[in-house]
Amino acid sequence: MNVHPAASMVDVMENVVKYAVPVKEQVCPDAPFGLGLWLPSGAVCYFADHAAQFVDLLCEHDLYAFTFNGFPYGIFHGARVKEQVYQPDWGKRARVDYTEALLVALSSLLPKGRCGSISTVPVCYGKTLPAEAIYNLRAAADTARQISRIKNKKMFLALEPEPDCYLENTDDVLRFFELLRREEPGITDVLGVCLDTCHFALQRECPREAYRRIRAAGIPIPKVQLSTALTYRSQEGQDGSETRAALAPFADDVYLHQTRVVGDGNVQRFSDLPQALQSCPEGEWLIHFHVPLHFSGNGAVGSTQGDLTAEFLRELADEPGLHLEIETYTFLVLPNASQPVRESIADEYRFVLSGVG
Repeated sequence: MNVHPAASMVDVMENVVKYAVPVKEQVCPDAPFGLGLWLPSGAVCYFADHAAQFVDLLCEHDLYAFTFNGFPYGIFHGARVKEQVYQPDWGKRARVDYTEALLVALSSLLPKGRCGSISTVPVCYGKTLPAEAIYNLRAAADTARQISRIKNKKMFLALEPEPDCYLENTDDVLRFFELLRREEPGITDVLGVCLDTCHFALQRECPREAYRRIRAAGIPIPKVQLSTALTYRSQEGQDGSETRAALAPFADDVYLHQTRVVGDGNVQRFSDLPQALQSCPEGEWLIHFHVPLHFSGNGAVGSTQGDLTAEFLRELADEPGLHLEIETYTFLVLPNASQPVRESIADEYRFVLSGVG
């Protein structure tokens, strides 16, 4: 649901009716349909005032909530977000307060017998560990345990590695969780990793192998976000004009699009697509722009759709309790979009379901 702009609980409920219900009618008309909810800070603080009405709305349409995207804290559409999406990070008490409010909300919505998950910021943007980060994570973990015990509903927090952040690849994850376990050996009972397949592709890691390595280290992965990165292959000898013409429409002013360009055995790293387009190096471009899962390519512009093989999707679907969430949130800045948002979301579901078989 973080696809759709929202600032209040009224917005969230209107989006459920306007978008989620029509998608359910197309892809899941005869069974309960799970939602990945996003409640920004301006909504979750008023959740209690709307909880009963929201529960009735979900029941009326045979919907249920099983996971929250707890990454974006405030405004996420229609205005410049860029690196502010990581604020407040886990070095700040406001991130703890927001996450704890989400845990309370999720506990009141989660059906009996189901686990819940909340994905969150990969500690911080950049490679410097905030002084209070581990203390704050431990505090949020304690709250997750307490609410899980009181409500008899198991809930996980899941750090979501992302390019240029404190956690961005598998090695970062393994090192950090080793540190966490030294501080609090049992913390993985409620804290794990949200693996976003686009983000690991940006690190030139096979998401399937990353998934297996993290799990083999005993680190829970309660949630996998299915997403694909934008790709482009420049031709040798180009002056850059063709590359700029192809990719400039994706260089929006809202989101941060970390970019990697692989060529001549080297990887050039750019914090955002506009910086990469200034120099336009030759090679294979990997861009943190979530394109619809069913987009297979258009000329030199393509995606990392090939990472989401049928075998990988079936492996994920066969894992008991694992949450899968489609994570294409860029529809409002997607250039030359050929479908209404609801139709494109429905096609993404069809893509995943056809892979699972």
